[in-house]
Amino acid sequence: MKKSVTLRAIWIGLCLVAASGCHKQSAAPQTIEAARVPEVIQDAFQNANPELKAEVETIETAAKNQDPAAITNLMLLMHRPDLTPQQRSAASRCLPSLLISAQQAAAQGDERAAEAVKAYNISK
Repeated sequence: MKKSVTLRAIWIGLCLVAASGCHKQSAAPQTIEAARVPEVIQDAFQNANPELKAEVETIETAAKNQDPAAITNLMLLMHRPDLTPQQRSAASRCLPSLLISAQQAAAQGDERAAEAVKAYNISK
């Protein structure tokens, strides 16, 4: 009887130890502030090929000018199969802040921003 209780306790302990290792959560990628988007994008794509760099420069310029076209261009960029994991991560971390800025501009009557937000919502 004592042996079965001990074995059961050991078994439960092993199960708890094994289960606790299975629930590790990776940290969610941090969202980038809208003002830092051009810098983050530029850093992530500094070693990209010329064609990709040209696309990225368009996004940087649009983001600097608070142009909602940055959202559309960034979404198109994120669908490219040739991005590195770091480039894809940087782009996905920048998108939320651009969307928030566009939503705020749309709330103030900016039609281009409203269209960009609508296009994003449709594409989800």
